[in-house]
Amino acid sequence: MSELSKQQKATLVEQAFAQGSAEYIAARRAMVAGFVERNYSFKGAFDINRKAFGADMLKTPANILWTPPYFLLSGLGKLSQKVSKGKLGKGLSKLPSGFKTDVEREISWRIHNQLLELPYVDGELSCERNALFENILNQDCLQDVFSESFEIIAELVNDEAGKQALEDKLCQYVDSRKAASELSSVLLSVAAGYAANKSVSLGR
Repeated sequence: MSELSKQQKATLVEQAFAQGSAEYIAARRAMVAGFVERNYSFKGAFDINRKAFGADMLKTPANILWTPPYFLLSGLGKLSQKVSKGKLGKGLSKLPSGFKTDVEREISWRIHNQLLELPYVDGELSCERNALFENILNQDCLQDVFSESFEIIAELVNDEAGKQALEDKLCQYVDSRKAASELSSVLLSVAAGYAANKSVSLGR
């Protein structure tokens, strides 16, 4: 196939984004029932709410007590910002709504990890997968856009000098050698996977 023009590549990327996003959303909708059953049935809800036995026993009543003054002060802050540009109004409008409980953190993590499958980090809770990005990259229309580049990168897997050159090049775009090394490893892994399977996998 002849080399694609910039306009053709842009059109294919837009097409992949639209189709990949639509497929991702449809897949999430199909997963809702299972997610609800898994996490909000008696067993699932009990497992989540076990997190309430601990620091949440102090955080929850503190949040309840803080709610009325929070709404009052943040409301005054927003009103003050409309009539003046003082720092007091800005500070009041940015008051925290309360302590984030362990139950809230657990639910947020489960939504990202089990349903959305999107990157998420909250202390020790994390999710590395990006299902939306995977869906977009795996669109057939993108193969002509990046197949040649990935095949070239894949050839560096057993080429130490080539890998070092790639890492050196990436250092020009990131803040540290460590970040460049990690990005280089990801690119090599993705490219090798693409060369072997003609699909992109970012890992789980």
